[in-house]
Amino acid sequence: MKTIFILMLAFLWSLGCDHNENSPTYSKKNQPSQESLPDNIKTLIQEHAPTDINLAEKQWLTTNVNPPDLFDTSYDIYAVTFIWGHLFNLYDSSIDITTDWSGSMYVNGVSIIAPVYAIDFEAGQDSIIGENDSARAEWVSSVCGDFDGLTSLIFLKRGITYVVAPWLSFEASPIALQFDFFQLENLTAFYKIDSANALVVHARRIWPHHCPEGTMIGEWIKANNAGDSGYFSGQWLDDNGNLTGIYSGYFCTSNDGSRIFEGWLSHPILDVVLAYMRGTWSYDDPRMCPLCGTGYGRYKGVFKFDNEPKVGIIEGEFIEHNIGSLEMTMRGRWKVFCPFTTDYSDNIE
Repeated sequence: MKTIFILMLAFLWSLGCDHNENSPTYSKKNQPSQESLPDNIKTLIQEHAPTDINLAEKQWLTTNVNPPDLFDTSYDIYAVTFIWGHLFNLYDSSIDITTDWSGSMYVNGVSIIAPVYAIDFEAGQDSIIGENDSARAEWVSSVCGDFDGLTSLIFLKRGITYVVAPWLSFEASPIALQFDFFQLENLTAFYKIDSANALVVHARRIWPHHCPEGTMIGEWIKANNAGDSGYFSGQWLDDNGNLTGIYSGYFCTSNDGSRIFEGWLSHPILDVVLAYMRGTWSYDDPRMCPLCGTGYGRYKGVFKFDNEPKVGIIEGEFIEHNIGSLEMTMRGRWKVFCPFTTDYSDNIE
């Protein structure tokens, strides 16, 4: 088995629109009724609405909001996707009008809106605006013959009594809407605004339950004092501390500065690879001394089983106990991302 690991490790180691016309002015009181879902819009939702595996694998957008864990039972959690823009005759070059879809959404209750990923945002034109209010998200969006969108996880705190039941508000220049959270448990809605513009929303509640989890204990070994590459290995323990696997892999710094790691989980006795892992890492050493910059770090990623359609989340830290040492202690946690008890991601009618 060690021979296979060494060979695998050696192999891995080697390895917008230009139109300037202003869009028409819309009243935020303009709230058209829902219409039947065109076939092309169904396809659009299926391509961009997140599945359970998507939610586990996605690297969330960098914002000022620190979202809870997906398995935090003190929140009700909803996955909400908005797609807006010129949804009729998509990519029609004859469309010579630009529509401003900049806007915001917020919840009038104790909640956290965590943007997961932007849909078709164009660099230098569209962006997420950093928010200090956890119950609010804002964006800048301009469309011309195409569309933009945003997928977010909304965490609504449980155990709070409200005089008025909380709702989710969506506001942009062309349209303003409100949805109660009962609607968001299973919703697909389409709103036609004019001959070019429309909005579609797809939402579902996710129901996490107890999933297999445990700890990772091992070594993070730097290849040199710079600490920009190296390898790691260790034991994969269940929540009772029993050995269920051996993990190994490498970490490196890519040409663009990204710090990534890849590895695999194997059976503790048999020469069988059980899962593959990948993710990102960084140094985060708060000590102030010349050699301390690489003395502490964190890693976070996902793992996929080889012969099962299951994925999981891994995260942890690596710690230098002797200044200047290349060997660091690696410790963290793993958790299987179980399919939720109700998954409406494909329920698009």
